[in-house]
Amino acid sequence: MLKKKKKGKIMRLRSLDVVFLIFLLVFVFRLFFVLQTPNFSDNDAYYNLRQIAYIADNGRHLSYDELSYGGREIFGIPIFSYIMSVFYALFGIYA
Repeated sequence: MLKKKKKGKIMRLRSLDVVFLIFLLVFVFRLFFVLQTPNFSDNDAYYNLRQIAYIADNGRHLSYDELSYGGREIFGIPIFSYIMSVFYALFGIYA
C-alpha cells in the first residue's frame, strides 16, 4: 500500500489563485487612483475622448470644436490624443 504524504501547514498557491490575486491588486490600484484624480469625471475627460475618437476615425485631430462654448478653434498638436487613438482603434472605447 502507498502512503499518502501529508501536506505541510503552508498552503501552496495554485496558478488560478495567483491570477486572481494579481487581478485584485491591479483593480484596487486603479480604483485608488481613479477616485483620487478629479480629471476622470470632469469636462476634460469628455474632450479627450472626443478628440481620440475623431483621430481614430479620421486620421487627423479635431481643429474646430463646435461643442465647446458655442464653437472654438483648437490650437496645438494633441500628442496624447494621437498615442491614445492607436489603442482606441485597436481595442475600442472600453480598453
